[in-house]
Amino acid sequence: MIKTGTRLYINITNACNTNCPFCCMYSSTENSKYMDFDTFRSIVNKYDSEFELQLEGGEPLLHPNVYLFIEYALSKKGCKKVNILTNGIVLENHIRRIVELCKWYKIPFEIKVSVNYWLIKVNQDHIRKLEKIIFATEYIENFKISLNVRKRENDEWIDEEIAKYKLTEHANSFYLQSYGKMTGSNYDKPVIVQNIADWHIFACDGKDFGQDLVARSEYEKTLGVNK
Repeated sequence: MIKTGTRLYINITNACNTNCPFCCMYSSTENSKYMDFDTFRSIVNKYDSEFELQLEGGEPLLHPNVYLFIEYALSKKGCKKVNILTNGIVLENHIRRIVELCKWYKIPFEIKVSVNYWLIKVNQDHIRKLEKIIFATEYIENFKISLNVRKRENDEWIDEEIAKYKLTEHANSFYLQSYGKMTGSNYDKPVIVQNIADWHIFACDGKDFGQDLVARSEYEKTLGVNK
């Protein structure tokens, strides 16, 4: 079923706390571009009707104004849902505050956490930590944590790890896609299956790329550090 309204995919930083070798946004620990509040506000102010907000990166939870952004979006009566796309490394430090926002504003929040071989390599407790957070929050009204499991060929062992921790029902498992650092690989081109009538994607300097994921990715590659 297609929902009415618009979803805004806003990349608020290209800074990250890890260096996944297949990053579709060319984010890294060496990047330091952070969207400023005026840019974020100008994007959100264009939408007077119902919209959903998805904060992306890089790692959006590294942005010093991430909660200002969320609160501003929620001050607009049309904001009907907040999604946060994160690698989960610092989620433990933020989960309480995010849950409090969900309870206070009484609208759905969804945390979409990446799981892949690289994150498990640099943080061997990655799935175990996510298990603790998921089971601590799974009965909170309007709150959801999903696992976006990105796999290479022969990475089925990750699905087995997810199952071992009884998290299969929380996981969306798929293979890497051929864009970003994976451009030219044998994996399929990116495809977004939407459940909403309209959607727009924005780079971390505020540029609107409409629905062109690849163009945004290649543009993000040029931004690098903050200037």
